[in-house]
Amino acid sequence: MSPILANLVSAAAHRRAEHALAEGRFAEAAEGFASLLARKEEPVFRMKRGLALWASGSRKQGREEAASAGAALPASHPARLFLALILIEEDRDAEEILKAVAAADPGNLFARGLRALSLVRGGRETEAAGLLDGGVFGSAIFRARLLMAVETRLRKKLDEAGWREAFLETVL
Repeated sequence: MSPILANLVSAAAHRRAEHALAEGRFAEAAEGFASLLARKEEPVFRMKRGLALWASGSRKQGREEAASAGAALPASHPARLFLALILIEEDRDAEEILKAVAAADPGNLFARGLRALSLVRGGRETEAAGLLDGGVFGSAIFRARLLMAVETRLRKKLDEAGWREAFLETVL
């Protein structure tokens, strides 16, 4: 097969896998990204395969794929935040990942909000409130409302649409 034709085939396979992921056909997306990985190792494909596997019910394998992608893409905030979301969803500790993203990108409000949510779920409300001090988060009332809104919004989305759609809408 010519290199041009191979690239076209690969691009079409990538497009199909992305559409399957976006449409919630997670098993199909996982297969599509596995096919792409068989052709070329790309950490972004591994991250998206991890998402698809986890969403389709293969929790352990999806988490392992996400961790592998996060290690291969240390500067990729989406890869690290995806792994953090999985860990939070599984009631595991995501503190180190979230601290690293916050240190690398202090302005990343999503990472700060996720870290605060993780702290609140772990019973560390005071630390979560301290994390949100300053700037737009300066008001104690605003911080409390933000935390309640984030928790309520996530729970509502999880209940109404399932965690998969909420994650895709929020992060990807």
